[in-house]
Amino acid sequence: MFKRFLLNNGLVFALVIPCLAHNEHDLQPAIQASEIELTNAADGASKGPTIDLGTPAIHRIEYPCYVNIALVDAESGDPVAGVIRFFTEHGQRVVPQSLLPRSTGIRQEHYGIAAYRRLDSWSVLIERRKVLLPRMKLIVEAFQGHETRMTRMLIDLSNKDKADIKVPVKKFLPHEFDKFFSGNVHLHYKNVSRSTADQYTLEVPKADGLDVVFFSYLERKGSDKEYPSNRFTPEDLEYFTDKSGVLFGWGEEYRHDFPDLQYYGHGYGHVMLLNLKELILPASFGAGITGGGYDDGTLFEAIVQARKEGATTLWCHNRQGLEDIPNWVAGNLDAQIIFEGLSDNSYHDTFYRYLNIGLHVPFSTGTDWFLRDLALTYVKAPLPLTLDGWLEALRDGKSFITNGPMLNLTVNDKGLGETVSAKKKDTLRINGRGYARKDFQQMELVRNGKVIKTIPTQFKDGHYIATLDIDIQVDGPAWFALRIPPFTTTHYDRPEPGFPGFNEFGMPLFAHTSAVYIRVNNRDVFLEQAAESLIAEVAWDKQTLLEHSVFSNDLERQKVLKVYTQAIESLKEAIEKGKL
Repeated sequence: MFKRFLLNNGLVFALVIPCLAHNEHDLQPAIQASEIELTNAADGASKGPTIDLGTPAIHRIEYPCYVNIALVDAESGDPVAGVIRFFTEHGQRVVPQSLLPRSTGIRQEHYGIAAYRRLDSWSVLIERRKVLLPRMKLIVEAFQGHETRMTRMLIDLSNKDKADIKVPVKKFLPHEFDKFFSGNVHLHYKNVSRSTADQYTLEVPKADGLDVVFFSYLERKGSDKEYPSNRFTPEDLEYFTDKSGVLFGWGEEYRHDFPDLQYYGHGYGHVMLLNLKELILPASFGAGITGGGYDDGTLFEAIVQARKEGATTLWCHNRQGLEDIPNWVAGNLDAQIIFEGLSDNSYHDTFYRYLNIGLHVPFSTGTDWFLRDLALTYVKAPLPLTLDGWLEALRDGKSFITNGPMLNLTVNDKGLGETVSAKKKDTLRINGRGYARKDFQQMELVRNGKVIKTIPTQFKDGHYIATLDIDIQVDGPAWFALRIPPFTTTHYDRPEPGFPGFNEFGMPLFAHTSAVYIRVNNRDVFLEQAAESLIAEVAWDKQTLLEHSVFSNDLERQKVLKVYTQAIESLKEAIEKGKL
């Protein structure tokens, strides 16, 4: 079923007040899912102005001040890229027409009006630009990615017709994070012009502080002709890389859907194939995507083929789809993606069960359609940074995911993805660090899927931190990871008020490291209960397949069912041996 083809193809203010935005440290959500935001001063006590994103914004300016504005590094003064927004003293938004809206390509029905208005309040500023602003006092806010504080300053443009403004942004992360490079492993565009897609690619990843971005080719009958990212060529990606400084790579989202997703998830599932030299075509099968035909074939075949050619394979959408467990058990996958859209389930449903049967499962994330969140995969990769080097480090599990808080963990000086060899009653020295612009409330140490230590955040030097330094005695094979508390909103895609809060783009905060593994007497962790849970799910998925798939003949039916039968047999054998 694989048809192949080669991939072608001077500062002027009347008044400047620098302060750093954050939310007061309490047990309330960091931002409620409404259109009202109360800003705070750097000391964490004084109240700032109320910003109302629900009121009509100022678009037309009859008597403007012509402002040359740029973001600069607070220490060196060098120009930097980031996002910026403007408000009057009364909290009414002012829209700078000459800047690219950060919400480009996104509609409010994607994740609700409150989150959309937060995203839409920001504009992209990658270099000095001329903007037209009203002749009055304005509040300016700016930041870049996850590594800088929020800068807030008051500029007075009253009675001015021209001004030059530099907005300083200051990094707050310690140097240990200099070795980590951020990436988005799942990105497409749709329903925008090619010129808009090009501008978006050159500006938004740079403003968000991305180092690596992977576009992916995908097919859907009747709509994929409106996917401009499908038409990017290797020459285009090279141009984007040279112009922006961000490394752009290519891949494919190979997938199967049933017609009705309500009951069947994403059919057999969706898998990301990164750094493919040639596409595997057709890239989609199943009536839910192609509009008709049979459910002949498996993802398994395409994944094996892609890996033979050196591609990195990542399962998409967390738990969605039926073929995820069989492919993990067979060793076909390199990483698991979560929170890139339609990710209704959490870590317990996938990562923790896989890790608890001895699999090494790197964490990764992306955004799927446009960069609709600050969801980034950070990987500790070698210099000089390359796509191959970044992917190799991801496969090794040297990663953490976040849309805000930055986390790092070591066990006996071993880092993320590494293995500590130990004996029972040995002492493990565990060090964890968390840093963020927003209050993430607490950091949690996870062992074999259970939280064993909670560390509250503290406000220090304009940002939030949590630190962990403890000794733990070895009592058996294990894995450890750091996370912030899982959000309590029902769906990541439809944010609602909930603990621990929201980032600047209105999305529920998340952060989780990949694991550090503890091997005791040459044995990895294996929990029988986790294996039994996976067997039960594979059996359920197999029955779903029997009830809802349509095959062209019995041979195709047996070929598909074999994938699930083999996974069940492998898990049962692992239970007998006590290891996978």
